[in-house]
Amino acid sequence: MNSFSITTTYTQKTRSFTTVAGTTVAIMDYRDYAEGADGIIANAQYEINYATSVGKKVIIGVETYDVPGSPGFVTFYQEGENYMNQELTKVLSYYSVPLDTQVMPFIIIHLIDP
Repeated sequence: MNSFSITTTYTQKTRSFTTVAGTTVAIMDYRDYAEGADGIIANAQYEINYATSVGKKVIIGVETYDVPGSPGFVTFYQEGENYMNQELTKVLSYYSVPLDTQVMPFIIIHLIDP
């Protein structure tokens, strides 16, 4: 397995650590819109570029739960399934992922009410 170093800043603290890389990474890209400077596409771009450069795959996670106390833009709960599907189609189209892909999911959804 490969290892690589990651530097991250969280609550004004920069931490470096090394992790063992598998074949796929999932990122929690909790936004309810695809486009724009803080949208799903822009937020995932760095990780997708890096993963592509080292031959890895990325799965993007989105939220559908009504997260108490969170800003409305982190979940598709308020907008509903049709809007979510429209936005996720934009993401798939941007990254040229076939809509009927069965090989590997590109987007995972954190919670769907039964």
